Amino acid sequence: MKERNAKRLAIVSLLGSCLIVLSVLSLSNAQVTNYPTKAIDFIIPYGAGGGTDLVCRALIEAARKHLGQPIVPINKVGGGGSVGTVAIMNAKPDGYTIGAAMAAAAFIHPYLDGNPYKDLSGFTYILNFAKYVQFALVRGDSPWKTWKEFIEWARKNPGVAKIGILGNKKTSSQGMLLTQIEPLEKVKFTYIPFKGSTVETLSSLLGDHITMYLSSTDASVQSLLEEGKIRLLLYMSEHKLTGFEGAPTTIELYNLECTNMFGVCGPRGMPEHVVNRLEDVFSRAIKDPDFTKFMKMMNMPISYMNRVEFNKYIQTKFRETGELVKKLD
Repeated sequence: MKERNAKRLAIVSLLGSCLIVLSVLSLSNAQVTNYPTKAIDFIIPYGAGGGTDLVCRALIEAARKHLGQPIVPINKVGGGGSVGTVAIMNAKPDGYTIGAAMAAAAFIHPYLDGNPYKDLSGFTYILNFAKYVQFALVRGDSPWKTWKEFIEWARKNPGVAKIGILGNKKTSSQGMLLTQIEPLEKVKFTYIPFKGSTVETLSSLLGDHITMYLSSTDASVQSLLEEGKIRLLLYMSEHKLTGFEGAPTTIELYNLECTNMFGVCGPRGMPEHVVNRLEDVFSRAIKDPDFTKFMKMMNMPISYMNRVEFNKYIQTKFRETGELVKKLD
């Protein structure tokens, strides 16, 4: 009798243990399946109305269709993109705060004195979805019709050319590239830093307060080019704007190019199922017809790298940029 009761107790105990395990597994699966259960904040490290901001908002709208929850754009401006990037790094790693992964923040800022992060270990890089078209602009009524003419003038007038950039020459991919061109062309430029507003920098160019603006894909730039109010002299990336293919690239002239990426990232320590979900959602978003149409209008090429490819690219460029920074110091 005692033996029979002992067996019954053992069976009951085993069944209880199984139920506990099944409950835990069920809860775990529910957590994986249910993410996200609320709105996600998406930090944009540049000002409202610029190319980066507009593209992020278009991506967010496309991603929302596949996510089932709102994605809220939040502009955090300053430090050439570092303020917003640090906010991403310091966020709780639960998948409810993510943001834009930008080239300068990943490849340049870690090497600057006073930057809060010195490597990229504080981030989770999820995927890359685009690349910028990057270029050098002057006023449409300027005396220079070509990059060659501009360089010849700058060589005869050291330091006179005022180059407007977002951030400064060591926090901007374009600024860093131009500093490499200076010794090759035996010219000297004066760099004028701006906090993060394309509108402000373009206004300074049109108002003749700066000589040149190093810019990237932006709807306002496209409009001003078509109106003839500004002129494109040089591309600093391999991609060109439709209708303005005549200008040379820095690859052709100097075998140099801006580091170039536009992706999505979050803080370190995000759960694997959250990262997988976000990667899936954003990879679907970049195929959305409305998003692809918008990117075509913006003249910004879609360039997809999955998580593995993106992280490999980032580590390679991070190392290469570090070597360049040492040479420029």
